[in-house]
Amino acid sequence: MTILGTNNINYLPRDDYNKAVINVGGGLTIEGTGTLNVKNTGIQSCAGIGTDQDEYTSPDITINSGTYNIEINNDGAAIGGSAKSTVGNITINGGTFYLKSRTGAGIGGTGVSFGDATPYRAKVSDTGAITIGKDAIISAESEWAAGIGTGCDHGYTQSITVSRFATISASSTHGETIGRGVSGTVGSTNLAWDDSSIDEEPSWALEKYYTPLVIHHGTKANQATNIFIKDMRSASLGLDNVNVLTRDESSLALFTLDVAINYALDNQTRMGAYQSRLDYTVSNLTTSNENTQSSESTIRDANMAKEMTEYTKANVLAQSAQAMLAQANQNASSVLELLQ
Repeated sequence: MTILGTNNINYLPRDDYNKAVINVGGGLTIEGTGTLNVKNTGIQSCAGIGTDQDEYTSPDITINSGTYNIEINNDGAAIGGSAKSTVGNITINGGTFYLKSRTGAGIGGTGVSFGDATPYRAKVSDTGAITIGKDAIISAESEWAAGIGTGCDHGYTQSITVSRFATISASSTHGETIGRGVSGTVGSTNLAWDDSSIDEEPSWALEKYYTPLVIHHGTKANQATNIFIKDMRSASLGLDNVNVLTRDESSLALFTLDVAINYALDNQTRMGAYQSRLDYTVSNLTTSNENTQSSESTIRDANMAKEMTEYTKANVLAQSAQAMLAQANQNASSVLELLQ
């Protein structure tokens, strides 16, 4: 599915209250440069993008790009399952998202689990692995569910993995921001973005996504600093499709601008840390250079002293030889005088 232009869906369910606004069928991949605005003003149990109520086929959902403003005023997830349903893996590789639900998650599970287990469906509403990629910009909020994770009422999510480079703003009134809704369970959680300090960030994690500028310093082969500079073009800041034509789009634009400012500040902070590190390196190199020159001077002084010692020794030997020769000549003259 490709999103182009601006698409508005104001969904007020009546007879089809148990249907997702956009049903993903057996699985759905969404991308594009457009904007999708979905608002469910009803009180029933459908998701924004996901599965219908009582659907337990667990399809996968993948979103690669685009802008999404989804508000669900019921038990469904903004992206995920409707009430009493299951959804497979949810992968958000990129895009800008403003997501809101009441008892369902912004991304993840529904707010109402199954009442009874049957041979065909689980006891709880299940969600597979939720993966948030490095290019995702997400604001997700819920009242009773997690911002990203399980819904309330005994929901289960297999795992949650968030890239340390993703931009996340998640909130929940009664659940966890990322993880469990009320009475929910998560198999495992890896919130790599939570420790993105430059001093704690392993170089292999950055090199997975960026090619560094390598500045070599020092006398050893491994004395180098890798400089990672994130993309600061408008597309990376999420500003390419910002507009203020409607109230919802204006709210999304404000959020996008806040995210862009935080992104720019994060990059500026990183550059400041690099500059401090390089300044410290320059200071160390200056001190090392001064110490090297001092050592060289000491060595030169030591060599001069040795040469002066050798010169003095040679001079003493020469003078001694001359004195001995003069003494010998004088003795021979004395003998000759006696013989005369």
